[in-house]
This record gives sequence, C-alpha cells and structure tokens, in this order.
Amino acid sequence: MIKFIIVAITILFIGIAFVGESPARNQWQWVQESEKITIAITMAASTTGSVAEHEILSITGLCDVRIIIECNTTLTSGGAATIQIGDGRSTVSLIGATVFSTITGGGIWNTTSGTVTTATTSTSEFNLRTNGIDIGYEIVTASITGGVLVFHIWVTPLEDDASGVAGSGVAGTI
Repeated sequence: MIKFIIVAITILFIGIAFVGESPARNQWQWVQESEKITIAITMAASTTGSVAEHEILSITGLCDVRIIIECNTTLTSGGAATIQIGDGRSTVSLIGATVFSTITGGGIWNTTSGTVTTATTSTSEFNLRTNGIDIGYEIVTASITGGVLVFHIWVTPLEDDASGVAGSGVAGTI
C-alpha cells in the first residue's frame, strides 16, 4: 500500500513538472449567468430629477456589468439641466454632461450628443468590470421635471457573494 502511495505521489509530481499546473489550480471555473435588471426612472424635480447624484445600481464584489440606456419619454426641464452617467468614482465615466433636451423619446442615450434611434452594439452599450463601485447618474445645473429613462442592465457576478441590486434613482451619493 505504501509503495502504491509513493508511486501515485511520484506520478503527480512528474505531471506537475511537465504540465506546469497542479489539479488545485484548475483554470476552468463556473460563471453565474447574467441577471437582467430593468430600472425605469420617471424624472420628477423633487426626487429622481433633482440636482444631485442618483444611484441606479449597487454593486457588491467583482461583477461584469452591461448597460443600455433607453429614453421612453423625452426629458423636460424648467432650466438648463444637464445629466451624466458614471460610477462612484466619477459621474462622467460613461457619458459626460448631456443637455437634457437632446435626450428624446424612442432613442438610445449613448453619447453627450443625446439619443440616437439606431446604433451598433459597440456604441450603444457600456460594458464594464467593477469591484464594489456603484453606478448612477448626476443631474447638474437645474432639475429635470419629466421624462422616462429605462436602464437595461445585465450583471454577471465573478466571485462568490457578488451581486448587483437595483437602485431607485432617489437623490444621494453614488
């Protein structure tokens, strides 16, 4: 029995020497399927449209995130409002300041130029990897008083206990 164990250990070490990997360092890993989260934000001057940062997705752990931003109803404002999309480090990391009136119903918001009706997938969606950094929008200068933005978000956790949870768009720090 002892000879058998010695032979097995010898074969294991020879295999590691020639292959370069131990069985414990298997390169294949199971990745959880993406969860789709749809967040519809109806802009209102005193809450979701107020001049402030607004969280739309709270991230825990390491996740891949894909976002498409659709405008269902044209944004309105009583002033010269701008809106931008980003994360907890920079609220302009995805889309910089965009004049509210260029974000129109039936379009995809993907640049500071406003919405487009058709775009390639490489320009109409945002793909990012984040480790606990939340995602949101910031309204600057004046409140946005109306309109609806729909955030189509897919979250793929890359580690145990990682997740993405929908935010409500209520004012607060991203």
